[in-house]
Amino acid sequence: MKRPEAGEYAEFYANYISKVPGTDVLGVLEAQRLQMLHLFAGRSKRDGSFRYGAGKWTVKDASSTGRCNTFLKSTRRSLKS
Repeated sequence: MKRPEAGEYAEFYANYISKVPGTDVLGVLEAQRLQMLHLFAGRSKRDGSFRYGAGKWTVKDASSTGRCNTFLKSTRRSLKS
């Protein structure tokens, strides 16, 4: 998947899109997924349920918002271990 051309997205997103390195968007997403798997490797279920304050989101809460299903499924599998 290549970087979208100007006009293929709302102007609001231009700053975010410009921050993605290179031109292989799926490659970048896969690299980030692997980084997150590495980050969460070895974390316990208790770590995933930690809240730093009353009413604040846990790591598991934040990873289930539906932004990127592939990433989230991998993250959830890591947190369940």
